[in-house]
Amino acid sequence: MDHFPIFLDLKGRRCLVVGGGDAAAAKAAQLRRAGARIAIVAATLSPALREAVRCRAAIHVAPHFSAPLLEGAVLVMVAGETLAVSEAVALAAQARGIPVNVMDDARLSSFIMPAIVDRSPVTVAISTGGAAPLLAGLLRRWLECVLPQRLGRLAALAGRFRGLVKRRLRDGIERRSFWEEALTGEPARLALDGNEAAAVAALLRALDERQRVSGRGDEAA
Repeated sequence: MDHFPIFLDLKGRRCLVVGGGDAAAAKAAQLRRAGARIAIVAATLSPALREAVRCRAAIHVAPHFSAPLLEGAVLVMVAGETLAVSEAVALAAQARGIPVNVMDDARLSSFIMPAIVDRSPVTVAISTGGAAPLLAGLLRRWLECVLPQRLGRLAALAGRFRGLVKRRLRDGIERRSFWEEALTGEPARLALDGNEAAAVAALLRALDERQRVSGRGDEAA
């Protein structure tokens, strides 16, 4: 494994995007979907970035990069800038221990960007370690076709009932068995079909039945 995969919680945290073109706009949009506070450094802004600033989804902090702009940032992305600017940003960020990605330049990056399939809260990240970015993109397109569009709703449904299932099925092995059946059976099918109310009802029926059969649940719950 050439790179260690990790998912960062960026909600409410400052991320710096250096670049004002379409590529930088795409990076900013990804960060915005993750809940980050986006600060943009660029001499000129693409229409998408101008709109983001107008809507207060990002702030335009400076036309040109300087090291003090890294203050408070937890992540830095550089896209569409010259080699000189990219090197300056990368060196300054790495000197401060801030993760930095320079688009299409693994040498200057402390992390690489995977191809992403977003079924929030389910996120699939695909990387070839920089060896074959096109292959990562092809895999992403394949997974976009294969993974159900409502997969995130199924995950959210399971998240809503985790506490209840844990209270009613005290045994860990029993809980795992229940979730394996629920996430591959009728509750999952109904959730993926978009029938959330029926999925909830099916999950509760399955939980009642599992608790009755096992005899190990918490009846008071």
